[in-house]
Amino acid sequence: MTTTAVPKLGDILEGRVINISEKCALISLHGHYVGKLRNKQITWLREKNAAAMQFIVGTYITVIVHQVHHSKAMGNVLIELGYRELLPNPWDLVESRFPIDSRVEGKIVEILEFGAIVELEYGYTGLLHNSELSWTDKNAKISQNFSIDENISVLVKYSDSVQHRLLLSHRETQPDPIGELSVSTQTTGKIIKVFQYGVLIELQNKCVALLHHTKIPANFGGCVDDVLDIKIEAIDLSTRRIVASLLKT
Repeated sequence: MTTTAVPKLGDILEGRVINISEKCALISLHGHYVGKLRNKQITWLREKNAAAMQFIVGTYITVIVHQVHHSKAMGNVLIELGYRELLPNPWDLVESRFPIDSRVEGKIVEILEFGAIVELEYGYTGLLHNSELSWTDKNAKISQNFSIDENISVLVKYSDSVQHRLLLSHRETQPDPIGELSVSTQTTGKIIKVFQYGVLIELQNKCVALLHHTKIPANFGGCVDDVLDIKIEAIDLSTRRIVASLLKT
């Protein structure tokens, strides 16, 4: 009596789909062996229900053996399979498809505590961090401003074909209010913080300027929410730092 050889790592085999679940598909291999093909090994692109989306029970597919575990219980063999390695990898083209600094439209498909996952095209997704939402509101959260399936404009800040990563920005698709300012501009602003080194002032366009303590008279009695007349003394675009001085009254 002959026994069928156990599939081994790297074998490329033909199998038949015998079961599909939310997380994987079960594939019948030669010799009555059964392998598990998980969703993440089916497609290079993001698809939570990849097995159900791509396969039908009874069809034959070609798979590659990823792992073979010999279980002590009843001498079972547990086989993990791959499928996407036998297909072209669309992430190889990500840098030409989504060049750095390109502006694209996307759809929010998942909201996280620190940001959101945005789908740019079918399966291509990128991370939009909360810090890339607003130029002026450092505490802005995507969860408080957008909803699942809502469209959003984003700019591609970083792409990695090896790690399958895209980093996105929404604020860089919007006008930067700091560009409205110029040195020597006279304006008004509201005190939002008083601390050891001076006063932080929120300008009318929501930018924040520093009134350094060396520019504040000894008898200054300003408090939070007080409105001051100021002049813009310096603007550093690289650090987004604005320095102001009090207008003499």
